[in-house]
Amino acid sequence: MKANHFISVLMGVVLAAVSCQREELTGGMVSGEEVSVGVSAVMSPDGGAVTRSNEAPGNASEVNRCILRIYLSDNGNVSTDSPIGGLRTVSVENKKADFGDVRLVSGHTYQLVFWADCAKNESGTLSDNHYDTRRFPEVAFKGDYTGNDDTRDAFFASETITVDGPGDYSISLSRPFGQLNIITTDYSEVSTNFSQVLPEKVKIAFGKIYSGIDLLTGKLSDDKVLTYGPVAVAGVTDPAQTDGAKQLSFDYIFAPDDGQLILDDFTMSFLNAAGQSVVPDYTFKNIPVQRNYRTNVSGDLLTDRAGLDVKVEPGFDGDEEVIDGKLVISSVDRL
Repeated sequence: MKANHFISVLMGVVLAAVSCQREELTGGMVSGEEVSVGVSAVMSPDGGAVTRSNEAPGNASEVNRCILRIYLSDNGNVSTDSPIGGLRTVSVENKKADFGDVRLVSGHTYQLVFWADCAKNESGTLSDNHYDTRRFPEVAFKGDYTGNDDTRDAFFASETITVDGPGDYSISLSRPFGQLNIITTDYSEVSTNFSQVLPEKVKIAFGKIYSGIDLLTGKLSDDKVLTYGPVAVAGVTDPAQTDGAKQLSFDYIFAPDDGQLILDDFTMSFLNAAGQSVVPDYTFKNIPVQRNYRTNVSGDLLTDRAGLDVKVEPGFDGDEEVIDGKLVISSVDRL
């Protein structure tokens, strides 16, 4: 009897210890219980660009894949060596990716890391196209970069959540890029009087630009000298800057998570269908690019080249300008 009484007391002590470890959370949930949470990702609502073409560059319509990886992030410490499960990949429908129910443990903090891009779709299987994700959460260019290609648009997010119980998490993704738009405002004039020098293709030689990003931290990597082209002039039908203007190019440039990236000298060549120069090359100097902003660079690039107008505009959906020294640089003469 004494032995049985001792065992009963010992079991009571153990149960009390377990009960102390499983603290009650908000809503009556118990810490340490596995719960089901819904996870989805939405492309940034400012996805519609002012500039339009048949592909509407900048409206996220080409994005068809979203990747998610979850990391334990208790006490703010995230280890990429111990993710919770493998990569989760789903299709993007109407600018939304739905990962369904994910099993996580209550009482813990997690880091949700997303990447959404335009992937190859081969018999229903989505695979890397322009971006190499094999070292996720590190993402980098796969192969050569080419501008005037809206399939290079992409989105990401690194979001911290604390799980107190079942719930739904909808995460808004944004671009790791700034969109660089080059517009010539004298296109109509040249078309009327000097049509033989209208460019049909362009070539751009950048100085060093970034070609990779760590999605977990948002930091950029692998800056390299990059030249692309010749490529056809952008098929943008409504530059919306001035009458007679024509957009020549658009590029998605990796930009830092704070402040602006200043592009040092980069050169645009203006070519005919055969790849021959029709007007002298033009060198752009100190052009700012900001993450998830549009930089519109416009001027008479085919004729007098008296100066450039450079505007950095927030988002991709309007003409709003915020003149605070960071968001807008306007009417900058570069001659």
